[in-house]
Amino acid sequence: MALARAGADVAITYRNSHTDASQTLEQIRSLNCRALAVECDVRSEDSVRSVIHAVTAIFGRLDLLVNNAAVFESSPLEQISLEAWTKSSRPMHADRSWLREKRCPICAPLKDGS
Repeated sequence: MALARAGADVAITYRNSHTDASQTLEQIRSLNCRALAVECDVRSEDSVRSVIHAVTAIFGRLDLLVNNAAVFESSPLEQISLEAWTKSSRPMHADRSWLREKRCPICAPLKDGS
């Protein structure tokens, strides 16, 4: 919401929480900013590509990418296996170079020309 309060148009992703995403869109739009919510599973390259296409179709470019996706594990910490922990945290540590590669062609030009 801070980005929208600063005047930015905002695209968000969600996997299962359509209702929460819709409420967030309403809040962003109430600040007179454009808003988009796209269903996405960050474990799927095709799903991420769909988000990139949707964002560029609506906004024309992508200026900032915030990745805070994770898989929710509802077991007590002491009962979570290393495999489950790795699975839950992997989306947050998605290959940043892949994300940059996919993002760069649609980035807004930086002031220094890069």
